[in-house]
Amino acid sequence: GGRSEWPSSEARWGIIGTLGEWLMCAGVQLDAAPELFLRGAPGLARHFRTMGLVLQMRLDYHNTDDPDTCFLSFQPQVQWTTVPVVHDRLFLPKQDGGLLRAERVRKQYGVMLTTTVTGKYYAFSIRKLTSAIVELIVLFELPLIMVRFLALYCLGFISEVYRRARVTQFSIYSHFHGAIARMMLAEIGFRGLMGGVWKGKVAGTEVITLRQMTSHVQDLFQEQVKYRIMRAEDVDRIASVAFNHMRKTNSDGESGADGGVSCHDYIRSCTADDTMDITMVTKVLCREAADGPWLSAYFDHNRRRLRASIDSSLKDTAIVTEPTDEPPSSPRSSRSNASRRSQSSITHSGSEISQSASMNPLAPEHQPQQQQQQEQQQPKQQPLQLHQPQHPQTTPTTMFTILESPADAAAGGTQGTSLKALKEEDDRDHESK
Repeated sequence: GGRSEWPSSEARWGIIGTLGEWLMCAGVQLDAAPELFLRGAPGLARHFRTMGLVLQMRLDYHNTDDPDTCFLSFQPQVQWTTVPVVHDRLFLPKQDGGLLRAERVRKQYGVMLTTTVTGKYYAFSIRKLTSAIVELIVLFELPLIMVRFLALYCLGFISEVYRRARVTQFSIYSHFHGAIARMMLAEIGFRGLMGGVWKGKVAGTEVITLRQMTSHVQDLFQEQVKYRIMRAEDVDRIASVAFNHMRKTNSDGESGADGGVSCHDYIRSCTADDTMDITMVTKVLCREAADGPWLSAYFDHNRRRLRASIDSSLKDTAIVTEPTDEPPSSPRSSRSNASRRSQSSITHSGSEISQSASMNPLAPEHQPQQQQQQEQQQPKQQPLQLHQPQHPQTTPTTMFTILESPADAAAGGTQGTSLKALKEEDDRDHESK
């Protein structure tokens, strides 16, 4: 039933209370037994009045509330508490003379009061605020996030370009043909470096020597050597280093005849930075590598699509290359057959021209006869036209231009000779008439 709160105006001159009231706040009395607070401890008195105790006063300050608040609490501690010993000594005179000494020693036990001050006071500090902000920015990389956001979303179409460059979607199935095309391009470059070896195989027969490599590298750095930015010795060292890096360390007779840079070494160097080089493409297509982790059987759908595409293409190729009764013909033989068929068609058309030229086209009386002859010849020509190649209806000269091969045109050609003979025969017929 006591008081528990004092405002600052009333507590200005302090809070006054008796020892009994402070003991009641701690929940203890002098006549209480110490065993109730510290059970099983030996050497305790029957009550606190005999042995005393320690009463700890705790002052807890906080400034979170307005105004500042102090929480006062008492905690008892059971222990023998002694006060300083009182030693009284008296000297009294005797009747027969002399002095009588009297002494009294008093040992007392009481209540010892101690204080402890704790609490939390919050105050604004610009130094700590700045330090916290800087640490937050550095820890979460906020400048990088802000610049990345501005570059990817706030620059219009330029941001779209940056997004495409940053987010690259890669698929084995989609990039397979591109990897093969880049390897073929590197192989064509190797053939060009070898002086234009466009026919035959160069994988195991041709190599780039150190002398050839040095010659090409000197052409690359010609301007730098000319303006004395680099020396010729530096260019030779660059060529030697590039030659040693391109060449396989375990090169033998199969990879290079004289230990030079083979075609495989050159392709491997050109595709070194690619995601799918020749080694990786081999692993993807290798059937023995299919026994990989068990997760690949569920998530490796690109490889399954690629294998299915390759199998279907092999089936289509087998259908196209079925054996036939006719012997296989090379491209040159097919072109010669087409030229022979074109010669027969030109000769037949030339015969029509010579036959029609034998008659005078200016005479009106010959025009009905000419039309009748053409109508009579049309049914006879229909079986012949079934075996001729289908070409648009053009004049003999135009047909000659379309069907003539480049080799025949360069050499004058047999078709041009037959057409010239037909024209000369036509001129002779006109002169005779």
